[in-house]
Amino acid sequence: MVDKAMNPELLAELQQLALLSEADIDTSDSPEVLDWSGASRGLFAEQPTVQRGYDVRAIANWFLARGQAIGKTYSNLALNKLVYFAVERSLVDRNILLTPARIEAWSHGPVFREIYQSFQSFGDKVITDRAKKFSVKDRAMILAYEQLEPEDENFLEDIVNSFGKLSASVLREVSHATGGPWYVVWHYHGQSNPGMEITPAIIFEHAPERRGSDEK
Repeated sequence: MVDKAMNPELLAELQQLALLSEADIDTSDSPEVLDWSGASRGLFAEQPTVQRGYDVRAIANWFLARGQAIGKTYSNLALNKLVYFAVERSLVDRNILLTPARIEAWSHGPVFREIYQSFQSFGDKVITDRAKKFSVKDRAMILAYEQLEPEDENFLEDIVNSFGKLSASVLREVSHATGGPWYVVWHYHGQSNPGMEITPAIIFEHAPERRGSDEK
């Protein structure tokens, strides 16, 4: 930081102002508010985001199980989009972050690397397995599972109703909406940026107020 000497005249003026008593300060152009009895504190303060901390692979498994129950199958691409929309809409609509997992901007849209790697062997085919994670306690790979809060499970049902029956190509198209979170990250400074993170802050700023059947 460059240390610049203050103008002597300005410095002298500031020193004179510092010597004034409160009674001598002229506030006629901006009267001081003395009565705060009717004021509301924290009216515009942002509410902290609720952190659920779910394993993103467990959320993916929930969608796979729910899809099986309603006769719907998902590819890796489609599953990643479903989980992304769940995380996005939960943040925007409920101020709840379902998972701390990093969301990356890939060419085909938002991707969770944990989900992609869990089902990479299926390519673009239907997923017929479930994601697993390493258990330190069991010293083995076990099914990724979380006991979801009832309100979160109900919310995921809403995501299934809104997006669960859409094809992978349509889900990709919705995630690529101009000006949306994926778009602004992928086209940051006019260049493609594969692997760049779609942060919660970017989602809050750029996600649309609504998503659903009207965007198909």
